[in-house]
Amino acid sequence: MYVKNAKIMDNMKKKLITIGIIFIFFTVIFSGCNETTQNSDENVNEDINTENSDLFYCKKVIIRDDDIGSGLYLPSVKWIAGLAVSNDFKITLSVIPTTLVNSLETINYLNQLDQDTFEFATHGYEHIKFGGLPYDEQYTLIKNGTEVLEEYLQYKPFTFVPPYGASDTNTTKVLSDLGYHSITDMRASPCYVEDFVSDFAYETAWDPVKHCSFEEFKSSFDTFYSSSDEYYIIFLHDWTFLNEDKNLNETKTDVFEEVINYIKSKNAQFMTIEEAYRRQTDENIIETGLINENNYFIDLGECTYNHTIKISPPSSWEGDIYLIDEATGQETILDKEKIEFKGTKGHYFNIRHIL
Repeated sequence: MYVKNAKIMDNMKKKLITIGIIFIFFTVIFSGCNETTQNSDENVNEDINTENSDLFYCKKVIIRDDDIGSGLYLPSVKWIAGLAVSNDFKITLSVIPTTLVNSLETINYLNQLDQDTFEFATHGYEHIKFGGLPYDEQYTLIKNGTEVLEEYLQYKPFTFVPPYGASDTNTTKVLSDLGYHSITDMRASPCYVEDFVSDFAYETAWDPVKHCSFEEFKSSFDTFYSSSDEYYIIFLHDWTFLNEDKNLNETKTDVFEEVINYIKSKNAQFMTIEEAYRRQTDENIIETGLINENNYFIDLGECTYNHTIKISPPSSWEGDIYLIDEATGQETILDKEKIEFKGTKGHYFNIRHIL
């Protein structure tokens, strides 16, 4: 009786083991199929996302020009501003308030500039180091500097460029309290506004003044371009392009124009610091997508700000590229030499390739 029961138990164990093996086998097969399907879906999504980023993604370059205000340096300000207009790039001009008020000629010139192309940043009040000063003193200085730009340039500044790059947490507290959005080269925490850290100093020495070579710039920019970084900030001082007689040094200006041409050849988008702040603010709520191979969309419906949108169309797009604003019904043929458009917050746009 015991032997018979043992045999029955043994047979049952074998059957259970067999069933278990079969179960495991089919589980592995179905799991593999599901994973393959999931991976296939992920690959499709990855392809679509790659297409989207090819169309809407580009590197972004910010040029910051410091020490604006003195009438002695107006020739170099006019040169770089003229270059920005003729070569279609944007620039942040960092103005020293106490210097500006002493040059009516500079005030008049700056007031003629298109504020879509030029941002005015507050460069201190006097050109002194702010780091280490008490909160109340910094508040008074920055408030006074802000009021100068508002009164003389009819411009509300949102970017603060600390002289000598010297600032501290108190500086950013003051900026936040006064409604500023950004500071440059803070490199410390806590920071109560957005910190835009410079990538490339155009001047390499001060006594005597020396500039980088084109090769030095190109090496730095190429490293950035091949990286995952999106923003590249160059800072310079236009007065360093002047000779001792306050005339432009053509050798220096020629090299800088070569720098600009190289950036443009890489299809980078020029921005001011304030524009970059606004783009970063809305970055996660700007929606883009692929409708079909000849039709993309970008949705600014939830954005806080307007944005200049630069697109990089696929090489296969040889016909006209239409921009359709779905909110207004307006259709525009985009210029292939400069495929940018001003995107209005709250609007939905189609970008359509038509042969």
